[in-house]
Amino acid sequence: MKALLPLPDNTFAEMVQPWLDIVERSESASILNLSVRSQLYRVNQLLENITLLKTKLSNLKKIKFVVINLTTLSLDNSDEAEQFFIKKRAKYGKTVFFIIDADRLLDEKKELMGVINALPYLNRPVSILFFFKKNIQLQKYIVSLVHFATLLQNIIVVPLFSKESMLHYIKYEAALYKIEIPKMLIEEIVNQCGGRMWLIKQAIRRYRTTGSKKDIFNHEDMQFRLKTIFNEFEPEEKEILIKIVNRQSNFDSNEKEILSYLDKTGLIVKNKHLSLTIPLLEEYIRKENSQQYKFSISKKNEIKINNLTINSVFSRSQKKLLIYFISHSNVLLARDLIAKIMWGVNEKNNYSDWAIDTAINRLRNKLIDLGLSRELIVTVRNQGFIFKL
Repeated sequence: MKALLPLPDNTFAEMVQPWLDIVERSESASILNLSVRSQLYRVNQLLENITLLKTKLSNLKKIKFVVINLTTLSLDNSDEAEQFFIKKRAKYGKTVFFIIDADRLLDEKKELMGVINALPYLNRPVSILFFFKKNIQLQKYIVSLVHFATLLQNIIVVPLFSKESMLHYIKYEAALYKIEIPKMLIEEIVNQCGGRMWLIKQAIRRYRTTGSKKDIFNHEDMQFRLKTIFNEFEPEEKEILIKIVNRQSNFDSNEKEILSYLDKTGLIVKNKHLSLTIPLLEEYIRKENSQQYKFSISKKNEIKINNLTINSVFSRSQKKLLIYFISHSNVLLARDLIAKIMWGVNEKNNYSDWAIDTAINRLRNKLIDLGLSRELIVTVRNQGFIFKL
């Protein structure tokens, strides 16, 4: 029986097909949106798939593949770099260079840019595939890259994996760890993690360790991964993501170009409004953004965030409750006290638990509309709620 692979054969073939088309044409390309963590793995996976290479490339025997990892490459000057790359070329036939962690060409290894860019113009056929995590189409990069035609000859944006591919990947991980994952939990993992394999792997690892679905999305290691993913975005991209999380729609022309790129990566989707295809990341951004806000209550009982009055967002009863929450933050408020604050009732039989839960959910949704985290209001089962500040 054939061993199950992390990705379906057709998914991997679809990913690398544009790369191989570039090589077949003896051209070069910059491949965007592959994390440094996965670049080398994907390249090695391709080079080990001889059947796929034979199918997609003519004269495979006359092609020399060279993997250059800029993370570990140490060269003192451009002359040394030129000699290094020339020696790596094939004596006969075509050379294909895979440049791993090409983001370093944008800063500490700028001196290599001219050397690598010139390789296809020498007397032997050369194709270069640059692997970037960053979006080099941003204006601040294009200005300095415009003279390096090799990098910009072709631009390929690698999208997030599809739901079907991630379902396959969960099956692979379950078989690897010899565990059973409930069907409903599998759906929840895929829905929360989207097409980010790194997040899915962490959720499964947590489930394997604890044997419980509790907190598989909300633990230290998962938060670290979300933080890492968010921090890999450029500052201008982060601003766009925060706007999306805040459900804002006022984007200028430069921001629309970034939105177009994010759309190609599969990170955003538009239904009633723009949202992220990774709910865990969206909630992480919302939570981080919430921590930058400062609540206050004026003498006129106006609710303010960073000195901006937000009273008009809430109904009268919601306003009463939020004022009380802010004034008693990080304190458990019993359900009957919530009812008394909102509706003035004192007896248990004057309200239902459903009414309380509905009221809290509506208040949470109003906070989310302001770009705040739903975790500002924490439910303590059978007891009440805590407003976390």
